[in-house]
Amino acid sequence: MHQRFPAFMFSPIFFCAILSAGVFPASGVALAENDPSRVLPSGQLPADSRLGKSKTLDDYFPFVVPANREAWEARRKDVREQVLVATGLWPMPEKTPLHPVIHGKVDREDYTIEKVFFASYPGHYVSGNI
Repeated sequence: MHQRFPAFMFSPIFFCAILSAGVFPASGVALAENDPSRVLPSGQLPADSRLGKSKTLDDYFPFVVPANREAWEARRKDVREQVLVATGLWPMPEKTPLHPVIHGKVDREDYTIEKVFFASYPGHYVSGNI
C-alpha cells in the first residue's frame, strides 16, 4: 500500500523548523571530523579559486595590454583554449565526412534557391537554403 505524506512536509519552512528543533541526531561538523574519506585536515579548505568571493559585473577588471607581439600571441592562445574548453570542444572532435546533399532547386527569374543538408557530426544534420 502506498503511504502518502501531508503537503506541508515538503515546504522549506517545515525543513527549517526540523533543523532548528534539533531533530537530526548529529551535526554536519561532527560527521565531517570523523569522516574516513576526508582528505585534508579538519578546518582546512582546498586551494580552489571557486571558494573565494564571486565576481560580479560591478567588479573591476583591468585589461593589461600585452607589451609585444609574442605576448599578444601567448594571450591569444590562452583565450582560444579557454573558449574551446568552455564550449566542450577541447580536445577538438575528429573531422568526419560531411556527405552534403542537394535535394531541390527553386528557379526564379533573377536567382535560384537550392535546398541542402549535410552531417556536421555523425547523425546531426544541418539544413538550409543556398
